[in-house]
Amino acid sequence: MAKRNPELDERRELIARMVSNAGRKVSRLKAKGVSLAGTEHDVRRDPAKVSKYNMAQLNAYEKQLHGFSERRNSFYAGANDTIITGEAWREYKHVEKLANARGKRWDDNVGGVFIKQSGMTVQERKDFVKSKRVRAAGESTPRLYVHNDRKPENVNGMKAVQKLIKQQKDRLKKDYVHQEVKKGRAAFNSMLNQMGNLGLVAKLNELTDHQFAILVKETNFADEVGLKYTSLQQMAKEDAGSGSHARYLDSVVDSSSGIISDYLQTAKAYPARPTKKVQSTKKSSS
Repeated sequence: MAKRNPELDERRELIARMVSNAGRKVSRLKAKGVSLAGTEHDVRRDPAKVSKYNMAQLNAYEKQLHGFSERRNSFYAGANDTIITGEAWREYKHVEKLANARGKRWDDNVGGVFIKQSGMTVQERKDFVKSKRVRAAGESTPRLYVHNDRKPENVNGMKAVQKLIKQQKDRLKKDYVHQEVKKGRAAFNSMLNQMGNLGLVAKLNELTDHQFAILVKETNFADEVGLKYTSLQQMAKEDAGSGSHARYLDSVVDSSSGIISDYLQTAKAYPARPTKKVQSTKKSSS
């Protein structure tokens, strides 16, 4: 018969009590809608296996149980029966708060800029969209900053949380706006080039990064270009060889160019760069 080790027995008794405490925490979480049983977050193990652990294994397991029982080690129910750790959720809410503050500075800075085509300032347009709960036409191009107050039950687990953390951290980078503008310029230059109006491309490239960001992110310009571009592409596919069709395409390009040109001309009156003060433009801007 193997000789018993009092120190190991004592440690196993401690582990058993800690496992019992962990079980109670699992039950409390289940009552709140968070089911850890059988997941990677469930620290409970088969007692038969634990009874065979040596001291090093018991010490490691004790450390894991202790960490699980700490109050900071919380869990949330995510969407579709997923689980989000409290640590990950706290990190997300931290960067979300910072990104929201960055977004507020942007809104304060450009909110007074008047958009001739909508007859409203940037802030008035946002307030209108929010009050009517309608989708702004310009929303096909994501805003630079969107105020978020996400709840864990609307996030699909840990992978989704990590993705959201990265998105918010990207918005906090010093060159975030510049990189967004760089990508936007490439996309719109390509579309306008394919629409065959190099004059519009030249006007677009005359805008500063700040003017471009306001134009693309805070007005309906993106939709105007996108809709015309998509229509022309579709018509070209349907009947690329028809002379009458080609003339019709030319007329569409001519009519759309006027609208797009008007946006670009107006954008030249937008503030050329951000300032610490709230920016505004007169309603007579053209």
